[in-house]
Amino acid sequence: MSTIKVDTIATRTGSGNITASNTIAGNITGNVTGNVTGDTTGTHTGNIATNSITTQSGTDITIPTGKKLVVTDTGGVNVPGSIVQVKHSIYSAWTTTTSSNWGQVGLNCSITPTSTSNDLLINITAAGLYMQNSGDIIGFRLYKGGVLVDDLDHACRHVTGGNGGNAAYSFRETASSTSSLTYQLWWRGNTSGSGYAIGINNYAGVFGTNNGTKSSMTIMEIAG
Repeated sequence: MSTIKVDTIATRTGSGNITASNTIAGNITGNVTGNVTGDTTGTHTGNIATNSITTQSGTDITIPTGKKLVVTDTGGVNVPGSIVQVKHSIYSAWTTTTSSNWGQVGLNCSITPTSTSNDLLINITAAGLYMQNSGDIIGFRLYKGGVLVDDLDHACRHVTGGNGGNAAYSFRETASSTSSLTYQLWWRGNTSGSGYAIGINNYAGVFGTNNGTKSSMTIMEIAG
């Protein structure tokens, strides 16, 4: 067996391909540019730069048993319609207001979208709603960074006194940003300004008590 040592291999004529009629075995150190046709075996160290992966044949790309695809960044895998990330916030403080002006409840949740074209689905549960006056209304609104995004004003009408139960809301919009976004639940009492208190996170119809009642906001980023 003979050994050929060379620093550069070029085509004998023209600029076409150099064809190996048999397998090239051994290590390749350095960059390989251009197309590789055929199977490669052994260990690859370094980066594989490509904009598209396709199957050699058929329609499935299979990761073998015992192996896994690890993605280190949120949103590193983008499958349209799939959930990219979830943020969840809980608010458990017993809170009241007598104001007919809009103000923050205290329930907030923040998310940093990975793509401007993805959607954000916001689910809100306002728990343990309470009021002291017959026919009062608790109105809710959803704000983002202090700016109104959805009006839920016709939310809850309750009877005199006691625990009025829960209210649930959903809102969906395009992220349109990759900066941190904070969604806030705002509320107000009945617009008559009667001065009767309304409450959230009330427990068992006893005004002013909380024994584990929690309101929550969940934001899901959905791949577009």
